[in-house]
Amino acid sequence: MFLAMEDCEFLQAQIQGQAQVLAEERVNQNNPNATKCDQACNNYVTRCLSLVPNASADLFEQGFDSCKSECAS
Repeated sequence: MFLAMEDCEFLQAQIQGQAQVLAEERVNQNNPNATKCDQACNNYVTRCLSLVPNASADLFEQGFDSCKSECAS
């Protein structure tokens, strides 16, 4: 079975977005001042937004930022 170019681009965007979130999560784990919001929003992006069809790294970043602002309030 061959993947269409759109499928490859979709998978690449998902992998890049998840890699970014995981990198931020590692930084937060090593930082005792990391907030619960950071951890919760990383979890949201990793477990929820990564399931969105055609999700991009931009969507992951926007979702994280939106979550942070909601969590802070």
